[in-house]
Amino acid sequence: MSSVARWQTYHRQVERLRERRDRIAIRRLDLVLLATASILIIVTGTLLFDPSFSFALIGPDLDAALNAVTVLAAGSLAALALARYRESGRLSGLFQSSAFLLMAWVALLAVGAGIFRVQGGFGLSLAAPAQLPIYVIAISRVIAAYILLVGGAAAIGLVTSQPRVRRTLLAPIVAITAIIVILYAIRLWARRHGRPPTANEWDRAGEDHPSRQTVQRVFGTWNSALAAAGFETRRPGQRRAAGS
Repeated sequence: MSSVARWQTYHRQVERLRERRDRIAIRRLDLVLLATASILIIVTGTLLFDPSFSFALIGPDLDAALNAVTVLAAGSLAALALARYRESGRLSGLFQSSAFLLMAWVALLAVGAGIFRVQGGFGLSLAAPAQLPIYVIAISRVIAAYILLVGGAAAIGLVTSQPRVRRTLLAPIVAITAIIVILYAIRLWARRHGRPPTANEWDRAGEDHPSRQTVQRVFGTWNSALAAAGFETRRPGQRRAAGS
């Protein structure tokens, strides 16, 4: 074997070792994400268990600015993680991109509601705040956290199966969008009729709402959807109080 052939063989072996190392090594971005998650967990636990640390800043302009920054930051991180996945093939990059893309999408929806001045319909108005945005933000963060955990498992080799790229990126966005559409439709019905709808009134899909089967497929039960929209639920046979 000539020296050129030996050099080419050695070079290919080194490249394979580098690719294998890149797939199992914890990169700097992984450490940053782990540190960020730890800080958020500590801060959240502190606020939950010690009310004296709780505070509130009332400022719609500040909220819009923070949402815009979130869109840019999360969107940039999603693009960076996806580029790293396409370059190195590391699954953790794909899952990280999916999580950050979901965060950017939720923040973008909040920015869009402010631009088109439809905050009231989504419960974002200070004059009439509602549970819908709190529920959506909480659910989206839980989903993003789960995706990041899967990405962490992929980074250390616990997840090796190759998922579909488009499904991994878009499925969380489609799911959270479906939740928002359903909850908005329930709130719209309640504003028009002065009460939340019953399951029988939503048997079939209408021009402004999906069918009851779709709602139950997303939330599990009809009462779960009503509770997520911020309405009190009733047990079978219990009469609803007037105006509730």
